[in-house]
Amino acid sequence: MTDFDKLKEDFTHYLESNRYRKTPERYAILRKIDAQEHLFSVYSLHSLMQAEFPVSLATIYNTLNMLVDCKLIIRHKFEEQIVMYEKKTSDVIMSNYTVCNECGKTTKFTDNNISKSVEKKIFAKFEPSHYSLYVFGLCNKCKQKKLPTKK
Repeated sequence: MTDFDKLKEDFTHYLESNRYRKTPERYAILRKIDAQEHLFSVYSLHSLMQAEFPVSLATIYNTLNMLVDCKLIIRHKFEEQIVMYEKKTSDVIMSNYTVCNECGKTTKFTDNNISKSVEKKIFAKFEPSHYSLYVFGLCNKCKQKKLPTKK
């Protein structure tokens, strides 16, 4: 069984359990998400879908909400208006990102010290499933733009 087959099986179970229709559009969205290596937005997913399987923004929003609900993807809210999604894999139990305040560029990074600290942390009356750490600042490109030019 491939990774996608497992995703599809889990999604099918969720749809059936909640009495949602199993539509070709929903499965096409799931397949496109499975092909993503990085964070994606509703609009970037919509653009990717148009070439192969045109779907409405409403269908994408609804399907993403279902996929978040059944824990197949993770929703990240970086700012008031910036929402990104990520497919959930075994290594997406922990997510660390830098986010540029100017251009919005988001980069995933790994830090074993942070991961170990979170894993060792005991939470009273709480069982964590995953975590996300967002570090906000300026990327090098935006930082260079803000430097005063020498005359």
